[in-house]
Amino acid sequence: MALHKENPIDGSTIWPIPTGGPVLILGEGYMSIRSVSVDILALLTCLGGSWSCGGNVDSSSESPRAIGAAHIETTRDGTDVDPVVHCSSPSAARYSDWSTPVNLGPIVNSEFNEQNAQLLKDGLAIYFSSKRDGGVSDQDIYVTRRASVDSPWKPPVKLGPPVNTESADFAPNVSIDGHLLFWASNRPGGHGNADLYMSRRDDPNDDHGWGEPVNLGPKVNTGDFEQAPNYHQNAEEGGGNLYFNRGNPTLNLADLYYVAVSRDGVAHGDAVQVPGLNTTGANEQAASLRHDGKEVFFFSNRPGGWGDLDIWTSTRRNTHDVWSAPVNLGPRINTPVLDVTPNLSFDGLTMILGSNRPGGVGGNDLYVTTRSKHVNDSDDEDCAGDL
Repeated sequence: MALHKENPIDGSTIWPIPTGGPVLILGEGYMSIRSVSVDILALLTCLGGSWSCGGNVDSSSESPRAIGAAHIETTRDGTDVDPVVHCSSPSAARYSDWSTPVNLGPIVNSEFNEQNAQLLKDGLAIYFSSKRDGGVSDQDIYVTRRASVDSPWKPPVKLGPPVNTESADFAPNVSIDGHLLFWASNRPGGHGNADLYMSRRDDPNDDHGWGEPVNLGPKVNTGDFEQAPNYHQNAEEGGGNLYFNRGNPTLNLADLYYVAVSRDGVAHGDAVQVPGLNTTGANEQAASLRHDGKEVFFFSNRPGGWGDLDIWTSTRRNTHDVWSAPVNLGPRINTPVLDVTPNLSFDGLTMILGSNRPGGVGGNDLYVTTRSKHVNDSDDEDCAGDL
């Protein structure tokens, strides 16, 4: 089966498939397909990049149809169009689609805003921020616990001082070993609108054992706001990168950044923008990475969304690659209103997000969505089989 040039303008090549199958046009950064079939969509999950597809598909559904990591989009009015098939990388094919988000209920949620939630590694605690005390403080950090993964969540408890103050303290993130806490605060003594802070504790199960907060310093914090830290460690005993967003409070725009942070919570070097995830004139916030560093979720108001703020995802083949073009999670996860602050569990199978969609308890509520990992998958192998 020989490859030959088809398009002299962009240098794409055409790959004819035997026995009357579809025609694949392979070009730099994209792939075009005609006569899309399930077999070809299965093949696409084994290839990186994103693809466009010419021809008509069944457009009876308003939401994208998904096979593995490949998604076919149609117009919202159901008309026949040239659909777009998205697949950010082979690693996305490891998992099923996300389930419909479920409200965590009136024990965890309140009539006020709850968001920036993190399910800790053991699955038995959720740290989050809320203004549920009715205005005594701007925002505070709370924790809710449960006895087992099948048990109900207990009423949330405020962390108290020195983590919480009369100022806004929000967007908590706990290291995978439970000894470090990162969060945002506009308490006095910072460098700008809101800064990132760190605290340590000896007992990973003592929610009131956090030590004196430490400002991460001027190489991380600026005169703008820094929020939504997410500490991605290489291993429990090692350091890693702290992801966060930095933005202008007047323009209400933010970009995603990261900085190297040691195991003891000390930042090293200057914070830099995350390549491939930011869009000029848009708001990107609250990055949450899978434990292997190959998948990220964040929220944004970039074009192509379903509402005011949507949750997007991107993947990469290894941690040294640039992130793929972000893909919207679609209308099962996103709504016409606010869908924000996604946070992925350590095993990558559960995500907690904030949303003010109809049917909630009040304000922004916390919702949970889950997915499963495909059978016979491994972290070292994205795809198997012969082409």
